[in-house]
Amino acid sequence: MEADFTVQNCGTVWQFLPVSAAAYDFSHAELGLEPWQWMGASFVIDHRPAAALAQQLSDEGWTLRAA
Repeated sequence: MEADFTVQNCGTVWQFLPVSAAAYDFSHAELGLEPWQWMGASFVIDHRPAAALAQQLSDEGWTLRAA
C-alpha cells in the first residue's frame, strides 16, 4: 500500500508530497496553504510546525512515508 504523503526533512523546511488523490484534494482544501508554499506537486512547511503537522495528519488517519 502506498502512503498518502511522502515527507522529507530538508532542514529549514519540510517537504510534503501528497501522493494519493485524496491527500492532494485534502491539502488544497483543508490545510490553508499559501500559493508560494507549493513547489510543483509538493508543499513546504517551516521546520518548526512541520513535525506537528505530520503528527496531526497521522492522527487523522493519513499514512506518511519518509523520503
